[in-house]
Amino acid sequence: MQAQALTMQLPATPASSYPIHIAAGLLAKPQHWLPPAWQDKTVVIITDDVVKQQYGDTLALTLNQLGYHVHLFDFVAGESAKTNQTKIALETQMLQHHCARDTVILALGGGVVGDLAGFIAATFMRGIPII
Repeated sequence: MQAQALTMQLPATPASSYPIHIAAGLLAKPQHWLPPAWQDKTVVIITDDVVKQQYGDTLALTLNQLGYHVHLFDFVAGESAKTNQTKIALETQMLQHHCARDTVILALGGGVVGDLAGFIAATFMRGIPII
């Protein structure tokens, strides 16, 4: 598989630019899009219960097999899950699993998943990386 990588050049600073990887089967080959320096980090996959069943368990297993320390957290799918209670529940799970500033959040899904994961990444211990 040969992934295409586009780089988003944002006007603020080069540090705020990021790559976008496009290819079939990327979830099966996370080593193509996860930075190698993150292999020692804990990865928290945040997703909803529908996406978890379709892709989450497989992605978590693949990451574990590659040597990542992975936690998979989900919530009930739908706009009604976009609440403070869901955010607190996810952050509580992260704290219970000893997640820290060197943890990486991987948002698996769009919409509500991206909104919640992004908000948590921005606020958990003053901000942590997110994919």
